[in-house]
Amino acid sequence: MNSKTLSNFHKFGKVGKITMTVLMVIAILAAAASCVATIYVSTLPKDALTVRVTNHAEFRINEKNFDSLWDILADGFSYAGDASPEAMLSGGNDKIIPPEDQDFNTELSFFNQSFSLFAASAASALFMLKRLFAVLAKCESPFCEELVTKMRAFGFSLLPVALFATIGETLSTAFLSAGRDTGISIQWGVLIAFAVTMCLVTVFKYGVQLQKESDETL
Repeated sequence: MNSKTLSNFHKFGKVGKITMTVLMVIAILAAAASCVATIYVSTLPKDALTVRVTNHAEFRINEKNFDSLWDILADGFSYAGDASPEAMLSGGNDKIIPPEDQDFNTELSFFNQSFSLFAASAASALFMLKRLFAVLAKCESPFCEELVTKMRAFGFSLLPVALFATIGETLSTAFLSAGRDTGISIQWGVLIAFAVTMCLVTVFKYGVQLQKESDETL
């Protein structure tokens, strides 16, 4: 491999390593924030939040705990009403206040435990990907045993991500559908990424064998 190509591989590995480090830190912070939210909600009195399920889930929050619970439960929402969205911004800040006497659909992060596990597994997968890029940043050839090992580890680290994401989304969908059979929300995108990674492992493993044969011939 010529020096220019090898230099490009090293640059790609360094950039990827830095990017994965940033994303990993974000995932760790998200997992920590979700754990804190879960602990906080578990310490609230029983009347802080009541849930009524008919054809949909209706959440009622008492006045004392409204601000904190709204921030935890509502990631974002759309609503039906005459008031403009700007009317929900109070005091010139960017905090969204729910509209009064309006119908609104809210996207909930209610199952914080599942999200915590998902964020933690995502951080683990990003850590494995960071190690893979670290190998690219220093290897003399992309066809080396160490790269194949790191790639395989990253592939298997995607399975917990798919599992916890599936559990979280399935529970949320079933809950908000008031117990109706909604099926399992399988995360096909993550599973496809796992399958592609395993295919690449096979290809690169074969490349390592060819590299060894070439080196022995020389």
